[in-house]
Amino acid sequence: MSVAFDTLSAAEEFQKAGMTKDQAKVQVGTISKALGSFATQGDVKECETNLGHEIKEVENKLSNEIKEVENKLSNEIKEVENKLSNEIKELENKIDAVETRLSNEIKEVETRLNNKIDAVETRLENKIEKLSLQLTIRLGAMMAVAIGLVAAMVKLL
Repeated sequence: MSVAFDTLSAAEEFQKAGMTKDQAKVQVGTISKALGSFATQGDVKECETNLGHEIKEVENKLSNEIKEVENKLSNEIKEVENKLSNEIKELENKIDAVETRLSNEIKEVETRLNNKIDAVETRLENKIEKLSLQLTIRLGAMMAVAIGLVAAMVKLL
């Protein structure tokens, strides 16, 4: 928009002040062109109103876009949490399976060791009994020889 400017009145005023008609025309033309490029208060208010509406539209649009991004991120976070939770459960199950397998293997090893220990104990007990029997027989034989010697000595004396 342009500013309202009465060119005829201005030209007449310039002529009254002593300018020639041509000078007044040039002055009024120049002023008219210059005023045509200025904004009026109405222009400024209209721009403010338009900018206010545009700003609100942009704010609303950005607000909606931010909400959409927040929702998408929230959903993606939930998906990742679910995946991680499932993976953790799978790992816990695998760990439990390994613990069970190791526990069973440890029990098997303990059983085998106990069986071997029992077998060694039995062999040692058998050997001790055999040695005890051999010692008893030898002791008996020595006693018989000693009694025989004592009896022979008693006869000789």
